[in-house]
Amino acid sequence: DMVHLTQACLVNPKSDARCEIQVKESEGDSFTIAVLQKGATEALGLDLTFSPADPPTFVNKGKEEVHLTGCYEFYDTEEGDDESEEESSEAGEADMHEALNKELTRMVKEKAKQQGMEVED
Repeated sequence: DMVHLTQACLVNPKSDARCEIQVKESEGDSFTIAVLQKGATEALGLDLTFSPADPPTFVNKGKEEVHLTGCYEFYDTEEGDDESEEESSEAGEADMHEALNKELTRMVKEKAKQQGMEVED
């Protein structure tokens, strides 16, 4: 299973100062993934995946608020032909999706708070 980061966007920017968004891996390496600026690039599509077991840290090198969005991607490693098993599996996956989305939201909010960003509950 992976977390797929799909977009970075400015939220009600007040100035036209640049916001450089970096991802810092657990090994300590940092990479710029987006540069956002009011009136120029206020949103940017991304296609980045990472493991929820070892999430990176996101750093906003600007003064404006930035939101990151994405989703969980699940990879089924078991193959089966039984339809009833598939139906019960789909119901279980829906519950798992909801639980994982809540956990991703919690993780992102926690990281944002650690970086001094305001977070709505």
